Amino acid sequence: MVSRAETGALREAARASDELAALGVANQQLIINGVLRDTDGDAVARAFVARQARAFAACPPELSSLPMSVVGLVAGDVTGVRRCAVSHRARAPRRN
Repeated sequence: MVSRAETGALREAARASDELAALGVANQQLIINGVLRDTDGDAVARAFVARQARAFAACPPELSSLPMSVVGLVAGDVTGVRRCAVSHRARAPRRN
């Protein structure tokens, strides 16, 4: 599943994970997309990072057993093979 680091989105990912598990789909992974890391001292960015941290802290327990990858927030358009390749190289390390 792909989710944002937002409380509602993570709850929805947990619900979808439960539904897939009920159908026998056991091979699941979670990708958290759009995680902001560097705030450069910006107050709005710090607030955004704090909100994402609160969402991670309240992550539904159903998701904690899944392998998870985190993809950083990218400024601009992420359309096309070339741009996706650049985004993939810049991807944050996987958290287990």
